Amino acid sequence: MPAELHFKKWATLIGTLIQVEFLKADGTPRYKRPMWLLWTGPQTMLFQICLSYVSWRFAIEHLFRFLKQHMGSNSNRLPIS
Repeated sequence: MPAELHFKKWATLIGTLIQVEFLKADGTPRYKRPMWLLWTGPQTMLFQICLSYVSWRFAIEHLFRFLKQHMGSNSNRLPIS
């Protein structure tokens, strides 16, 4: 994992680039391209904790999608006085 990467616009932001690749049981890649994530949190984080964050990321995204589509959180209902 490349560490201490810098952006031109945010020179003070330090991040780590993480490549996530999903493999089949026989060891071949499940998808054509790997997923690249940028971690800007503490640099001393254990990889297992970071991996658990990645797996929770999808559950959180689906929660927000459900709230927007089925609960109507994407439509504004302001009271008219």
